[in-house]
Amino acid sequence: MTTWEDAVCEARAAEARIRRVVATAGVALPYLATGRSIAYASPTPRIELGSATVADTRRLADLIAKGLESEGQRLRPVPAPGVLVTDTRTMDVGKVVGWDSERGALTLAPADGGELWDTTVYRESTERERLEFRIAVNRHQVQLVTRRQ
Repeated sequence: MTTWEDAVCEARAAEARIRRVVATAGVALPYLATGRSIAYASPTPRIELGSATVADTRRLADLIAKGLESEGQRLRPVPAPGVLVTDTRTMDVGKVVGWDSERGALTLAPADGGELWDTTVYRESTERERLEFRIAVNRHQVQLVTRRQ
């Protein structure tokens, strides 16, 4: 089991490495700090990467993209909240309501207002799927209004 001190030491080493790498690439991240996150079951060291200029942020993104491409990986943009995507595991269409970057998972909301679900396998919905989703949303809203009367 890793102690808190070990975890902080590891985080500081990672912070120093990213500082050296981005500086070598000509990118400035003026605010780099090791912090503590309480969003997890046990406190977790976090590295804050902030206060970069727009130009430096673009440069960093370009460098990461080039590195991924050189490893044969394709960048897959994260759909914005509100966009409709199809979960290719279940073939259900859902509205994007969240993104978990650690797991690479989208959180989707169904048309009927039911339970949210997460997926890591998805594609852009077709025009037909988007239309069917909107029809299902409207049907669900009519049912809600009818029940209230």
